[in-house]
Amino acid sequence: MVKHLLYNKFAPYYDEIYSKRNYETEVDFVKKAVSRFNVRGKTLLDMACGTGGHLQKFEEHGFKVTGVDLSPEMLEQARMKVKNADLFQGAMQSFQSKQTFDIVTCLFSSINYNITQAELRKTLNVFHNLLHPGGIVVFDLGFTGEMKNNGNISEFYENDGTRISRTGRFNTSPKICSAEFFMQFEGDGETVEGFDEHTLGSFTVEETRQLMKMIGFGVSIFDNFTLCEYSGNGARPVFVGQKSGERSLYKFQEHVIEDDIRA
Repeated sequence: MVKHLLYNKFAPYYDEIYSKRNYETEVDFVKKAVSRFNVRGKTLLDMACGTGGHLQKFEEHGFKVTGVDLSPEMLEQARMKVKNADLFQGAMQSFQSKQTFDIVTCLFSSINYNITQAELRKTLNVFHNLLHPGGIVVFDLGFTGEMKNNGNISEFYENDGTRISRTGRFNTSPKICSAEFFMQFEGDGETVEGFDEHTLGSFTVEETRQLMKMIGFGVSIFDNFTLCEYSGNGARPVFVGQKSGERSLYKFQEHVIEDDIRA
């Protein structure tokens, strides 16, 4: 069995595996955040863009889109899907661009690919450098020190003669989440199977907020891609950070949830 098939041989089937993902809800939240934080432009960079599912929706809503991903196989799929996007291979902790943007997004728990707090700080610095003054970054924490994500999954997909089975398990500690998946693909007269293993960082809401403030972001935190203030009751925290500067017209109201503060 071969590691990391999800991001090479399985890249053409990634969209099928995540066919139930509601990209529209997340894109709609970003649109609302753009309005709420008075972002004046529509240039958008999606970090860890994968096969371009979010990019495709953002483009449909009138954004001028750029995508960055570490996997060339995933970018190959994105190029077929989003014809007018500028796409680059790169790591979120070190990506550089001469261009700056009005919006940076990093969605679908991709921020958790930072394993340590030092890596997260580097990534947040990259986001800050990529933004115009007054621009916003939007990302969601899929794994936090407050969440319990231990468990197993078993999924099966079939479409036009393609059969994909996927089983996996999560094990989350206050600092690290390990995710293991076994996948089998059957189609076009061949069977391919592989083992895919991820190590993900697990960060508390409060330490993430403090890192963002230290870097220079104004920070607001919302519940699960709604404009409701983050409650901490098991909901997915969605961060909106705004880079200070003359373009900014929105006055931040910091929301500190006492239960999230690490002793």
